[in-house]
Amino acid sequence: KMKKKGIVFVMVFMMLFLTSCKNGETEISGSTPTELHIVYSSYSGIPEDLEIVQDALNKILIEKINCTVNLEVYPSSNYDTQINLLLSGGDGIDLMTSGLNTRYHQIVSKKLVLPIDDLLEKYGKGIMDAVGDSLEAGRINGILYGVTGVPLTAAADTGFAVKNKILNELDINLQEVKTIEDVEIVLKKIKEKYPDMTPLIPSSSGRAYDDLSNYMWRYDEMESIEDGCIVDYETMTVSNLYESETFKKTVELLYRWNKEGLIMPNASTNSDTRGALLDGNQGVAYLTTSYSPTLSAKENLQLDVDIVELNQNKILGTSSFTNTQWMIPVKSKHPEEAMKFLNLLYTDEEVGNMLQYGIEGVHYVKTDKENVITYPEGQDVVNSRYYVKTPGITDININCYAIEPLPGDIYQKYQEFKNEFKQSPLLGFMADVSECKTETAAIANVIAQYHFNFMSGDYDTSMLNEMNEKLKDAGINKVIEVKQRQLNEWLEVNKNENQ
Repeated sequence: KMKKKGIVFVMVFMMLFLTSCKNGETEISGSTPTELHIVYSSYSGIPEDLEIVQDALNKILIEKINCTVNLEVYPSSNYDTQINLLLSGGDGIDLMTSGLNTRYHQIVSKKLVLPIDDLLEKYGKGIMDAVGDSLEAGRINGILYGVTGVPLTAAADTGFAVKNKILNELDINLQEVKTIEDVEIVLKKIKEKYPDMTPLIPSSSGRAYDDLSNYMWRYDEMESIEDGCIVDYETMTVSNLYESETFKKTVELLYRWNKEGLIMPNASTNSDTRGALLDGNQGVAYLTTSYSPTLSAKENLQLDVDIVELNQNKILGTSSFTNTQWMIPVKSKHPEEAMKFLNLLYTDEEVGNMLQYGIEGVHYVKTDKENVITYPEGQDVVNSRYYVKTPGITDININCYAIEPLPGDIYQKYQEFKNEFKQSPLLGFMADVSECKTETAAIANVIAQYHFNFMSGDYDTSMLNEMNEKLKDAGINKVIEVKQRQLNEWLEVNKNENQ
């Protein structure tokens, strides 16, 4: 009898085992799904139907990887504060992204996230195929800690956008605007005609006019490598960004524009999106460093603007890929499952479409155009209960739909645009600042105290001396020395590839 019972047990076990094998993943049928805690930001606020979409997504995930997700989404304006609180707390986050000020290399230097090479090899083959060599931009000392969230948006230029109504009323041909000098001429025309409006608004909350700064150093063939450091492509030397002539020129320009009423007063504390400012007739135009076929097609319709690409150097640098990184924190209780979910996000169209667009028939409907969807009747980007603007977070899957006004072949168009870019000589270099964590933390505090006031036109160049003295006291010269040494070593190893 005992022998027969044993045979029956084995047979039942094998039946359970065989019926739970799907797509190469072995799960025990009937086992409790693993709940993943996932945190990211949204540039459009928290969607009203987030929980409804989460519930629908979980039904799919249980079938695919026997997991559910708890999606915790924060507005981009306070994401950095929230994620730091969560990381320092006791609750484990299983998957998170970097943010505007929650920089990837700083998170790594604080040992807050796991190395993921082994996890990628085991559970992220789809990610590796989808992202390709762009993964290498996230390596620090040869180790990968994050997956770039911008494989479809990394190539981007600075663009200048103006409301179509204003362009028509002032008879401005935006296609003739190619330089910052041209931009200023347009802003002055707007100010003269509409003195109560702000000609140039910030591109998003929490950024002030950083887009202008990015344009200026890109134009001068320089690249930021974080912590107030910048590299000159011609000499490959690391220096203090805030002592550079490029930054000085930017400060002078913004200060003058502020005095002339061409930009928003107190932009450093602005918490409104550009859509809200444009809709409320508070603003007319903006600069953006994320110009691409995707962005221009969307925003031309959604915000009723025309966007033109300004003249500049088309460079793909490391920061292009590391601005948004998906990472697994060290306190994650389920790192393997987190990688499985991330692999689906990059490769599975059902998962990708739902996280990006919501539920079919509720938040979007298909059109008669191949691979193109639109909002249901009576809904649009303004009143949709699931509009998520999260560049590099949900829009990372080439298998997903395109939403009107984007054409169905938008990903191919983007690839053609990306082919116009050349690689930065720094592509793949990221300094390890673990030996100067105290200094980088102090530098971050100084930058937080001054940077956005400069980028808002509040301070003139006389304040640069005060800031730079504090940066020196914080240890920026040590950080520059460390990064220069590491850059020299990296160049020596990679010189054959870069030549």
